[in-house]
Amino acid sequence: MLIAGICLIVLAVILIVAHVFARKRIAALLVAKPLSTKEIAQEADLMNREMGETGGYQSMVTVEGNALCKAPLSSPIANMPCLHYEATVTREYEEDYEERDQNGHIHRRTRRGSEVISSQSESCDFSIDDGQGQIEVLNRDATYDKLEQSADRFEPQSSAAGNGLLMQFGLGMLEPRHGRRTLGYRYAERILPISRITAVGQASCKAGRMTIGTGGMAFILSPRTRSEMLGSAKSSANMTSIASLISAAVGVIVTIISFFVG
Repeated sequence: MLIAGICLIVLAVILIVAHVFARKRIAALLVAKPLSTKEIAQEADLMNREMGETGGYQSMVTVEGNALCKAPLSSPIANMPCLHYEATVTREYEEDYEERDQNGHIHRRTRRGSEVISSQSESCDFSIDDGQGQIEVLNRDATYDKLEQSADRFEPQSSAAGNGLLMQFGLGMLEPRHGRRTLGYRYAERILPISRITAVGQASCKAGRMTIGTGGMAFILSPRTRSEMLGSAKSSANMTSIASLISAAVGVIVTIISFFVG
């Protein structure tokens, strides 16, 4: 009972951290005002005229429009054109182990497990066209919201042996840990597609070049609209707030009871 109480308290702490992140996202989305590329250019031009400087404009903004990319990435598993991908290869295996029962007898059993043996990601810069102009997106150190699942498949060891994907990931010569029998490999991949994109970040304008990227409170790229992201963040903040309070309260009660019962 004591362990259960401690686990609930730990869960409450995790939920509080998730709540803080959700609140930070809400704040960033509210601060980053929705602007068109034309409005950003006008703001930058006005500041440059008033301040007598070039390149001093910086502002947290939200821009929505169609993504344009001259040299898109090709995802390594699904071979889909994209602006960002995250790909993992997981080995699934089984192994024998020994377990001693309460009478001291040893039993041999088999269990299944998995381990990530490769994880890679890559991003490329692109532009957003909102119908009033274009702004370059410096696609580095972004937080990606709602990436599209482009691959999630399992291939048994017999099929994977001749699969070029393992060689592509540099995994052809890897051997499992002693005692483990490889069942197969799971290939999973998520991408930011070349579609309509919402960029939330710090816009700047220097020598007529408008860009948006990291800086300020956040840098978020998503196929969802600002209102969709804001609604999701508010819902997450509410749920984690309620769940953390319940988990903490029950955890404390269970922990206190365990001392008296024990």
